[in-house]
Amino acid sequence: MRRSFFVPGILLTLLLFSATECRAQVPPGKRFGIGLSVGEPTAVTIKWRATRTTAFDFAIGHSAMGYPRIHGDYLWQFFFLFPQTNYNLNLYAGVGGAIGFGDKGKYLLFNSTADSSRWFYTKTVTMAARGVIGLNYFLPRPGLEFFVELNPLVGVLPKAAIDIEGALGARFYIF
Repeated sequence: MRRSFFVPGILLTLLLFSATECRAQVPPGKRFGIGLSVGEPTAVTIKWRATRTTAFDFAIGHSAMGYPRIHGDYLWQFFFLFPQTNYNLNLYAGVGGAIGFGDKGKYLLFNSTADSSRWFYTKTVTMAARGVIGLNYFLPRPGLEFFVELNPLVGVLPKAAIDIEGALGARFYIF
């Protein structure tokens, strides 16, 4: 089992550190975007571009992990895979964490038991480490970003387990 995580880990590390050029593509002078994501979670999302190549992403909304559900990520933006698109289509990756608050037996995604169900019920807080890999397409004139992402999760509370979630959404850069 340890070997099954070793090879993807090495490949992801090489991908993150082999970029010859990186750039976060937002309108000049605009570093803060707000929008909506649909999927897991369905949430209000905020993105702040910290530097030319990095950003912070936060969201609060509804999720199978709990309601409300809050997450935050640190992102790296890469454009070397799609140079012909004039940097409008980019790959991004990152790491972060998520916390969900159970409500009246709400089902949560983390289940490490051997039964056939992926779900279990809890009224407690759930926490997970979160990875991010996604694509975003940016329209610079109106300052609009569309994104789709997959997020592997490693649950740490109330039990250790793994899961994957995905979302798509849009953000408008306001300042």
